[in-house]
Amino acid sequence: MTLLLKSTITPEGYAAALNNVPNANGFRIELTKVRAVANGVPKDIAPATGVNVGNQQTRIRATLTSQAEEYSFDELWVYDGISNQVFVKIKRADNGVIDFISPHKRAIINYNITFTTLPDGSVTIVADNGQSPALAELDAHKDDPSAHPEIIEELSRLSIFQYSAVPTIKVGDIIYVNRFGFMVWVEKWKMYRSLEAAKKRNGWSVVTKPGWILGNGATYSKHGNYKGLWTAALDAEIVLRPENWHEGQYIFIDVDDNTFRVPSIGGYFDRNASMGAAVDAGRIIFSGQLDAIRNITGGFYAITAGGTSGVFGRSNSTQKTSTTNTGLWYESTTNFDASRVVPTADDNHPYNTAYPAWIKI
Repeated sequence: MTLLLKSTITPEGYAAALNNVPNANGFRIELTKVRAVANGVPKDIAPATGVNVGNQQTRIRATLTSQAEEYSFDELWVYDGISNQVFVKIKRADNGVIDFISPHKRAIINYNITFTTLPDGSVTIVADNGQSPALAELDAHKDDPSAHPEIIEELSRLSIFQYSAVPTIKVGDIIYVNRFGFMVWVEKWKMYRSLEAAKKRNGWSVVTKPGWILGNGATYSKHGNYKGLWTAALDAEIVLRPENWHEGQYIFIDVDDNTFRVPSIGGYFDRNASMGAAVDAGRIIFSGQLDAIRNITGGFYAITAGGTSGVFGRSNSTQKTSTTNTGLWYESTTNFDASRVVPTADDNHPYNTAYPAWIKI
């Protein structure tokens, strides 16, 4: 009886296919061992060999034996000898038991894998037992996940995978890319974009970490690494033409067909939008606001022989002699100066700590 088997590349196995140092023959995966697994419990392990049975097909062979116990196994783990990670897990298509092992019975494994040769001579697994589509790249295309979409579509069902460059086709809803972090496929733009694109945060250095830029009003390209940030700003409707923009807004500037500017928010505090509250009512989100205080009004009229105190001072004082009353009086200008009582500065601010503003690309 011929068993219909299904196989699944593991996330660790896929990472090995991407990151292993090639062997002497230029391959990044060496299938060297097979292990029997019973109900999720790893059992006996045995060396595996590969035999070419056609121009494009290799048969993995292994003989599993048990020294002491009897068990039925329902899964096979095939190991990569370079990374020592489980590269592929094999099960029956109907999820049944594959074979029985005891001290007296051996399990002989013959498992065919079909290969295809790519134009540059590298090798890609594209099918197992003729039952399922492509599974993993092994050689020169390790840095180009867009090379074979039929392979990646199968892999994307397994987990969130890590890439060294941003794929140009959809390989899963959410992926992880070095530098950008977690990224999501945006069907509208047919591209991957950071989950946090256009998000602002307090940084810890004027030199940003990978995946972030400063909120200093600098100009960037609408293409390449910054396309995700630009499209996120467009989708959030936080873009204006230069003539409608002013400093302090969390608004991006549409400079021309190829470039945009990020917000210039240095020196500005964050403030929660009113969202219907009476305080700061009617404020548009992401809008900038210049400093202000509540108005202080008052007035007085006096002819006095005394001095001043607090915020009030006196200047242009001229001593006068009363012609109708005994004593002296003063004709003067009275000044209001808050710095006589409280600390003052060129703007209004509470106690604070200054952080550089970072924006996620």
